[in-house]
Amino acid sequence: MKMITLEAGERKETVSKKALKLCNLSPVKGKVHVTVSAPILDAICVYLRHHKGNAVHIPFPVRFPTMKKITNKWDAEYIDCLFDQKPLFYQVFQVAHLWNITPLVELCGAKMATKIKGQKLSDIVRALQLHGDSLQKA
Repeated sequence: MKMITLEAGERKETVSKKALKLCNLSPVKGKVHVTVSAPILDAICVYLRHHKGNAVHIPFPVRFPTMKKITNKWDAEYIDCLFDQKPLFYQVFQVAHLWNITPLVELCGAKMATKIKGQKLSDIVRALQLHGDSLQKA
């Protein structure tokens, strides 16, 4: 299996060429240089490695309040864990969008939808922690 190295500064992660098909990164001589932090690279590579190029798309609109009713167990646990680290969650969401990892963008969007469904604006701001600079650094 052909492996591709993703490099972010000193950090290097490898994923299969098949897994990389989920995004719009183009390797040159088996490498891709990216400008993201190590935790973002780690989180995205975990997702890419698990799905091996075959991710599940999320049906919209989101009709259930928990991820376990929306997607498979692995994706639900992955995104729930990532959401517990809000700044990282938002950064991964941004990078997934920039790299065109559509299934991961959908998964992040669905997670946010489960947190705001039927809530008042003040509760939404608190649940999503939409203050500070958590949306600024990717």
